[in-house]
Amino acid sequence: MRPPRGKPLAAELALAAVSVLITLEVVAHPHWTLWIIAAAAVVAAVIVLKFDYLNPLIAFLLPWIGISMFANMGISKYARPLSGKTHAILLAVQVVAVGGYFLARHAGPATGRKRLKCNVNHAVFCFVAFTLFNIAVAGYVPLIRGIATGDTEYLTFGVHGVFGLYNAFANALAVFSFFLYLKRGGKRYLWICVAVLSVFVLFVTRQNLLSVIVENFVVYGLVRGRIRRRTLALGAALLLVLFALAGTWRSGDIKEIAGVREEYAWVPDPVIWVYGYSYFTALNLDNVISDPKFPAFDGSSLFGLMPSFLRPKVSYANQTRELSQFTVYSYIAPIYADIGIAGVLLFTFAMCWWGAQSYQRARQERSFYSIAKYAVLFYCALFSFFVNYWLFLPIIAQIPILKVFSRYGFRPEIRSRRSAAPNALPEDAT
Repeated sequence: MRPPRGKPLAAELALAAVSVLITLEVVAHPHWTLWIIAAAAVVAAVIVLKFDYLNPLIAFLLPWIGISMFANMGISKYARPLSGKTHAILLAVQVVAVGGYFLARHAGPATGRKRLKCNVNHAVFCFVAFTLFNIAVAGYVPLIRGIATGDTEYLTFGVHGVFGLYNAFANALAVFSFFLYLKRGGKRYLWICVAVLSVFVLFVTRQNLLSVIVENFVVYGLVRGRIRRRTLALGAALLLVLFALAGTWRSGDIKEIAGVREEYAWVPDPVIWVYGYSYFTALNLDNVISDPKFPAFDGSSLFGLMPSFLRPKVSYANQTRELSQFTVYSYIAPIYADIGIAGVLLFTFAMCWWGAQSYQRARQERSFYSIAKYAVLFYCALFSFFVNYWLFLPIIAQIPILKVFSRYGFRPEIRSRRSAAPNALPEDAT
């Protein structure tokens, strides 16, 4: 089955062209007029061409378009131009991402069908047991402690070396139960997903809250159909407001932290949070790229796959941060610090190829595992400007866990097809 042609393909090409043009124009002529033209081009691609917002290329490129546009905006008193080398790398990764995507537009054939029944009880039992275990060992619940004392101590919560895997398991369980809810109905599955989200709120883990929401958004789009653009926009705005409120509670006044100039004091806090995590990510990345001691060839790009108690400090941590409050470097920094520009381009190509192939397979097979795995990869691509989630254990470990759920969370239906239970699912829906 070939991927659909026409407007979606035209939109992908249009967005890729816009992304490259924005980066080139910002480097050569950092003026407001060009930013407005670039923004108008993006809006035109979204509204007129109606491209597929679940597409991995779009998920990857949109944040980097924003970073390219923010890179020369003087909203903060800490603002400064990025080096030409950094701009060149930002341009190169966008071009390579486009190449990786278009070389992976074909996936394998769909699998056969069997009648299956699902079983989520064992997974729920493990989730409850490990949740109580982490609370018992820590002796507190972060949100409750934060309300009582003003300090959540969320960074030290949980069993070191286990808590990251627990987060991945809980996240995968939320996706699994939400998929079952969409396919079978029944509030039981929905309440399991809500329970996982509630625990993440109690544990003050914004990262996992966001990953569950984004991944289930992808699952919904691939199972039930695309969400209306108006609903999507309202949901994104609400999510941004909630993220800003949580960030203010955890970190303080974002305008003070980011050093926002007086003439930009009118800009709403949620927008400043987006600017802060976009622009200061670019500054941190620029500091890494400009540091002559890199690449260090020390394997630091793989540290995120290690349990926390075994994970050494990365070679660029603390030394290259523009501000101590903004600790993110994007996926590019650890790869560059470890193996240089060639490594960044090769890794970008591989991840974008993997994401595109997984997207095509999810659309063809319609199986639980193909859809859920792609949801994880979509999240990694969308937040590639933030952290290298492709090599971050609490996120990427969901994929093998989802494989286990797919294999053991469903059992063959023993009855004949005529007498099969009405709630049994065909394999292409599991």
